[in-house]
Amino acid sequence: EEKIAAFLKESGAPAQFTAQSLMTMVRNGQMKPEQMAAMMKRMPAPKGDEKKGDPKEAAQLVFSDIWLSGKGFTPWKSYSHPTLGEVEIGGFTPFTDNTPPESMVDSLLDLHLPYITELVSKLPRLAITEAKVTEKGGGVYQLEAWIANEGYLPFPTAMGKRNKVPAPAIITLEGEGVEILSGKKRTPLNDLGAMKSARHVWLVRSPKKGSLTIKLESKQAGNDSKKIIIGG
Repeated sequence: EEKIAAFLKESGAPAQFTAQSLMTMVRNGQMKPEQMAAMMKRMPAPKGDEKKGDPKEAAQLVFSDIWLSGKGFTPWKSYSHPTLGEVEIGGFTPFTDNTPPESMVDSLLDLHLPYITELVSKLPRLAITEAKVTEKGGGVYQLEAWIANEGYLPFPTAMGKRNKVPAPAIITLEGEGVEILSGKKRTPLNDLGAMKSARHVWLVRSPKKGSLTIKLESKQAGNDSKKIIIGG
């Protein structure tokens, strides 16, 4: 592995193109040992202080030769364009730098799906963990609700805040014959940290016994609801 790393460094390979990644690809069946040997053989040899080309493009050319039978690159050639005149066409074919060949799909899925599944399990999950009613007298009640993010990632993530997505979660009070004295019928929940909770408080009036439903709705972080009895 040390020899491979030294060779890649001297050849000006991209930083992400490491000896460890090559060895992992061989162990996972994404690359055969003979393919790795052929690829290294085609890597440009060190040229001292001579100016080198783009290492990423050099790696792409090797990838095209080994895995795509050269179909990932079209040699440049002159072309007489009816409007532009004499031009040159060629270069890397579309998507060769980000779309693997069919032969690599299964091994790549085996490698990446466990990570994706684990990541999904850590997404933010909003829930109403507790609701409490306290009588204040004169048919007035204080309603408290605790909203928790039970996921390991915040709602929203830092990038989500920057891009203002997803939309805020909405906390809604629903009930007949109940007057809201303090607080809103629809309350936006803009953000909530991972494994944290937030307390929301309302004052309501209900001259007779009835029920009230607290609903929590989010397009990305789940929905929840709790029904409570007040009044009487």
